[in-house]
Amino acid sequence: MSYSLPVHALILILTPMTWSRFFRTDILAVHKRVYPWSDYEEWSGVCFKDLQELYRATANCQGVVHAVQGAPTLVADKYSVDLVPVGLQPTVLSTEEEARCMAGGLLQGLAAIHEAGFVHRDVRWDNFVCSPEGRRWFLIDLETCARANQQPKDGFQLFGWQSDITLVEGRYTCASDLYQLGLVFNAKCGSLLESEAGKEFLNAILTQPIDQRLSAVELLRHEWLR
Repeated sequence: MSYSLPVHALILILTPMTWSRFFRTDILAVHKRVYPWSDYEEWSGVCFKDLQELYRATANCQGVVHAVQGAPTLVADKYSVDLVPVGLQPTVLSTEEEARCMAGGLLQGLAAIHEAGFVHRDVRWDNFVCSPEGRRWFLIDLETCARANQQPKDGFQLFGWQSDITLVEGRYTCASDLYQLGLVFNAKCGSLLESEAGKEFLNAILTQPIDQRLSAVELLRHEWLR
């Protein structure tokens, strides 16, 4: 199901645990709002100035959602950002080529985030969107991003994190993002991989973070994605 919203429809996150899914739409842009920001920041450890920096750093990068005006704003404890492209809710994938498009697009997004010095931390199916034809994929919800290699705040653990695996010595790393993507990719696409190259890619991205030696950029060079 896709949600159609006016360009300036409000998306309110009233408490840290109340999340809206109105990011998937077939129109040009949506307006996301987080209020009160101070409560969200206290819970998540996400810094507003870091988000401004990240949105600006990834403004021209593929595989990631963009701010219409270049960066979010924070006024009277209310966080606001207009987002494009928003994309459509992913459907069930049915071919290895579709799996390749998904992996390549989302890795481009992670590469952009990592190159800027950040990690996404919430890499899951609900935060993936794609173009109508399904060939271009994007990461959304940058509001979970934080500086790489930092310890999450006490009590902060997002859905899908694997106990004793996702974090590396208590820190969320770029390899943590890759592993979380690998888990989703395996669940949604593992059975579609018939080529040896595809299976090798799956093994590479499913490497546990503590043992991962490849970056998102290096995984993008894998022969299966070329």
